[in-house]
Amino acid sequence: ADGYSTSAGTGRFVVREKHKISFIDSPTIDWIEAVGDYSALHVGMRTHLLRKPITSFVSKLDPDNFIRIHRSAIVQINRIVRVEPLPNRDCFITLRTGKRLRVSRTFSSALWSVLRNRTTAAFPSNISKGNQDYR
Repeated sequence: ADGYSTSAGTGRFVVREKHKISFIDSPTIDWIEAVGDYSALHVGMRTHLLRKPITSFVSKLDPDNFIRIHRSAIVQINRIVRVEPLPNRDCFITLRTGKRLRVSRTFSSALWSVLRNRTTAAFPSNISKGNQDYR
C-alpha cells in the first residue's frame, strides 16, 4: 500500500510503517532520494521509504515546487537556502535542514533558471563565481 495519490500535482503520499499507514503531503517533503528501486521521502528529520522508483515521482509532484537535481534526487525548491557552484558546472545546495546535496551538471541549468526566476532583480548575472545564499 505504499504509494501516492493518482492526480498529478496533488502529491499526497501513502506510507506504510509497521502496522500503521501515514499520509505525507508534498508541501512537507524536503527532498526525495533514490535508494535502488525504492525512494526515501525526507520530511524534516524523518525518512519514509516507498516501494517506488524516483522516476515515478516526477509527474506526481508540482513542477513549480519541486525540481530534479540529480538522477538520484528531487528537492523542494523553497527548501534551498544556499548554492555553492563548482568549476565543472556541478554545484552543491544546502537545504533548510542543513542537508547538503550535489547538483549534477545535467540538472544544474534548470536549477539556475528556476532560481533566477524566483529571486529579486538583484540576482547576480555572474552567479557561477561564488557562493549564493537564498535565505
